[in-house]
Amino acid sequence: MRHSLLLRAALVAAVGTLASACTTTTGSLGFSSQTSQEQIRSEAERLGDAYRSQPDNPEAALAYAKVLNSLDRNEEAAAVLQQTALRFPNDKGVVAAYGKSLIAVGKPDLASNVLSRAHTPDNPDWRVLSAQGVIADQAGDHNRARSLYTSALKIQPDDPMVLTNMGLSFAVTGDMASAEQYLRKASAAPGADQKVRQNLAVVLVMTGKEPEAKELLKTDIADAEIDAHIAYLKSLGSPNARSEGKAAKRA
Repeated sequence: MRHSLLLRAALVAAVGTLASACTTTTGSLGFSSQTSQEQIRSEAERLGDAYRSQPDNPEAALAYAKVLNSLDRNEEAAAVLQQTALRFPNDKGVVAAYGKSLIAVGKPDLASNVLSRAHTPDNPDWRVLSAQGVIADQAGDHNRARSLYTSALKIQPDDPMVLTNMGLSFAVTGDMASAEQYLRKASAAPGADQKVRQNLAVVLVMTGKEPEAKELLKTDIADAEIDAHIAYLKSLGSPNARSEGKAAKRA
């Protein structure tokens, strides 16, 4: 139960990370872990204005969706991408971004249908393969999920988001050694962001490596907040946790 609860929370974080990999990352927008929410909101206003003034520019829509996701405004991002996909139904990049956004808002069946149109077997997109893997993991088909992640990694070796998804796939089935192996590799990869490191921290806490988890979290969290953050991660797997849904929502 403890593993299941914590990893359900982590998988929710992974979905967010996945959406980030495919439709947004703070790094790709020029943000860092030190960028304030006020700065990101200001950028969202600028990109929103650009999107509304350029309805026939799919890049403007993708950029706006990226910054919305970075603010956890996933429903808004999905709506933007839905309209853009309707306007540009043959743009596979737009269709893929829309499909991935649907995962983040809890619509895996619709996401699967959309993503099936975002690439072809003879020209696969590693981001789409990874997204399809997340859907398979959510459905409990972990072997298929890992096969999809493996295919994605053949195209894009050592991508931190795909490695994270693979690690969490193993973790949710209790294979913590494999989970830690993939998550360590993801955390060390170029382009790894806070969410990638936090997923590794979850597994480190679960496997009794709290001191290492604390050191890892210091990369992104103020020292004064570390103990509270660790306590929260530990509480997710405790018998006193209020509910699985609440834990997952806060992850």
